[in-house]
Amino acid sequence: MTLAYAAGDDNIVTYNNEFMGFQNSRARWWYFVVANCDNPHGVTRVEYKMEFTNGESFWKRHVSADEIGILETELVFLTAFLYLIVIAIRTSVILSKRQLCHTTFKLFVASIVVYGLSVAVKVTFRLLLNHTGQKNKMLEYIGKGLVVVAEGVFVLLLILLAKGWTILRGRLSTNGTAILAVTITVYILSQIAAIFWEAMMFDPAKVLYQYESIPGYFLIFCITMVWLWFVKCVYHTMYIYLDKTSFYTFFFFAYSLWFIVKPVTVLVAAFQLENHYREKVVNAVLNFNHLYGYCVFMILTRPSSANKRFPFSIKTTQIGVTTAADEIVDGSPSRRPKPSMFMATAPQAFNRSSAYNVAFTSIEENPSALEMKPRSEHI
Repeated sequence: MTLAYAAGDDNIVTYNNEFMGFQNSRARWWYFVVANCDNPHGVTRVEYKMEFTNGESFWKRHVSADEIGILETELVFLTAFLYLIVIAIRTSVILSKRQLCHTTFKLFVASIVVYGLSVAVKVTFRLLLNHTGQKNKMLEYIGKGLVVVAEGVFVLLLILLAKGWTILRGRLSTNGTAILAVTITVYILSQIAAIFWEAMMFDPAKVLYQYESIPGYFLIFCITMVWLWFVKCVYHTMYIYLDKTSFYTFFFFAYSLWFIVKPVTVLVAAFQLENHYREKVVNAVLNFNHLYGYCVFMILTRPSSANKRFPFSIKTTQIGVTTAADEIVDGSPSRRPKPSMFMATAPQAFNRSSAYNVAFTSIEENPSALEMKPRSEHI
């Protein structure tokens, strides 16, 4: 510690390289006061340079009590996400060869890659902080921005699957598409607002985390509303298309848990956890929640004949076949007859007068073009 202060133009006292050590059994706040008891005017000018450390360990030296353990946690999750990324890319190659790598799976790969990159950026930020004691704000907010992108893409993916897109039908209604676009935009903007609020409005002297703000609580409200919409979409899809009940039942419960973990964690952290536990607990839980969400999706889309819940029954070359009846999911709740096991219900539909958009071959000339093999042969 180097300290110089003056109580007048002719009275300068300087302390150099002073060391003060403290030992305590739990996290405490320390305050330092500079005073000049010999002068009634007190201290008129102070120049100081202080370095506060938590012991000599690399993992704790430059880290405050509420952040101790975050670097180790991030390293564990970085390893796990790198492993998942490799599996996801390998699975996408297998599905591409079988013409089953739909846009929804590509969205999943994009989301997990971006999230893995965000964890790598946060690890870099933490390593620099532990080494120098200085926070690189650019790296910190790049990492948070990448989380926003990855989470936004994943939420979009879940809503699309809840509506049956690429699983049971090839397009969404105009109204459904517009509502989806607005919802995802508001969701992402609320997360960006929470980050900006943290950067511009938070007092660094207080222990606060990203969601303890007005935009943060609004984000929790948005997540809750998106989850309720997710529940509605899954209900309509299961009510109309009966042959995917097994997949959508598991899908509903697994990702309902994924949606509600974040609001519950934030509320518990805000009102139950002590300040010096809040940051690291929220960071660990939210990272684990994302890992859980990606792992569940990998299990559901595992290209194996033993996977009875494999969702994709239509090849990518057949996704262009859609009917006007696709609008039913977003509108009328009237129930459709149970379709066949393999989604190739075209022979019944061709007798109707509805219009078809054919993306690959002329059905009138070759009606058998839509005949599909059992799902076990696709996977």
